[in-house]
Amino acid sequence: MSSSAILEFQSVSKYFRDRNNNIITAVDDVSLTLEKGKILGLVGQSGSGKTTVARISVALTPPSKGRVFVDGIDVKNIRNRKELWTKAQYIHQDPYSSLDPYMSVREVLERPLRFLLHWKQSQLIEPISRMMDVIGLDMGFLDKRIQELSGGERQRIMIARAFITNPVYAVADEPTTMIDSIHRNSLLELLLRLKKEFNTSFLLITHDLSIAADLCDDVAIMQNGKIIEYGPKDSVLKNPREQYTKDLLSATPEKLVEAAS
Repeated sequence: MSSSAILEFQSVSKYFRDRNNNIITAVDDVSLTLEKGKILGLVGQSGSGKTTVARISVALTPPSKGRVFVDGIDVKNIRNRKELWTKAQYIHQDPYSSLDPYMSVREVLERPLRFLLHWKQSQLIEPISRMMDVIGLDMGFLDKRIQELSGGERQRIMIARAFITNPVYAVADEPTTMIDSIHRNSLLELLLRLKKEFNTSFLLITHDLSIAADLCDDVAIMQNGKIIEYGPKDSVLKNPREQYTKDLLSATPEKLVEAAS
C-alpha cells in the first residue's frame, strides 16, 4: 500500500446471489486509491455499485476477491470491526432510518466515545461541546430526542456522530439526497470544514457530477460495477472519454466543467 494512501482497493470484486441463486456481480475488479487529506468522488447512477464499494471500505460487507487497506491496515486481517471504526466512519444518506428516534442527541454522540474509544463520562463533554459548535447547533439540542429534529438537524447530528471519534477516513453516501436544496450548500460546506479541521480523507458517493466538481480532488466514474474513468477532477470532467461520463455531464448544470477548475 502507498504510504500516502488512506484507502486502497486492489482488484476488488463483490458477488451476491439473487433469489433464484444466480450470481450477481455488484463490484467488478475495482482498483482505486484515496490519498491523505483528499476527497475522491465515486460517481454513477443507482445500481452502479457505488454503495457496495463504500460498504466494503468500512467492513460493513466483505469483498469476494481482492484486498482493501485503510490507513495501512489490511481489512481482512481485522479481528474486531470496532478496531477499524475508530479510524473509518460511514455517513449514511438517510438520517431518518440511521438514527434511533427515541434517543437524545447527547446519547447519540456519547455512544461512539463510550463503545469505540472506551472513554469515561468525565471525558465526554469536551468533544461533544466542540462537535456541537462545529456543526452549528447549540448545547440545548443535546437533551432533545432525535424525533424532535428536522431532517437537516438530523443530518448534522449524523455527521457529528461520525466525526466525534476523529476518523482519518469517512464515507459520505449521497449526503444531500434527503435534504432540500436550501440546506444542500450549507451541508457541503460543513463537510469541507470538517475535512479541514480533522484532516479527514473522504470517499464521496454521488450521482451528481456538480457535487463532485465542487468538492472533490479526484473522480472515479462507475458503471455496472466497473470503474470506467478515474483521475484528477479536471481531467475527467474536461476530457471525458466514455459516453456514459458524457451523458452524466449532460445532465448537470451548464458551465460545470468551467466551475470544476
